[in-house]
Amino acid sequence: MAKLKQGTEHRDFRDTQLQFAAHIRHPEQNPPPPDIEDRRLAIYRDLFYNNIQSFLASGFPVLKSILEQAHWHSMVRDFIYRHQSHSPYFLKISEEFLSYLQTERIASQEDLLSSPEPQPLFFENQRRVSQLSANRTYRQPRRSGFYARAGPL
Repeated sequence: MAKLKQGTEHRDFRDTQLQFAAHIRHPEQNPPPPDIEDRRLAIYRDLFYNNIQSFLASGFPVLKSILEQAHWHSMVRDFIYRHQSHSPYFLKISEEFLSYLQTERIASQEDLLSSPEPQPLFFENQRRVSQLSANRTYRQPRRSGFYARAGPL
């Protein structure tokens, strides 16, 4: 495998990765990296969004069911854009979403109109996630080089 030089090529590659990740997180606000076809980027955008949205929908079925579809998707998009995950493990997305709801979600009028008791709905899975976390041990991934410094997407 060819090593990247620490000079311009390394910086260009890192900049492309960061621009790619920003575009995947919030395509409306972040332009795609140059020289990548939109049809190829669309595959990544859809795959990334659909996987996280599906995982959250199965983990928070009550919350999803009481929100209008557009509001649910807006909330998922905001989570993807705003929240910086602290774990690279896909199974920890429920905990990350709870953290987002507790500390980062800016309540909107739609949040308040969705239910007469909005507060408990955001924490519907907190006990379940806590039990799951207590019963599971996660092995830290071996990471080196750029990926060790870049952190979770």
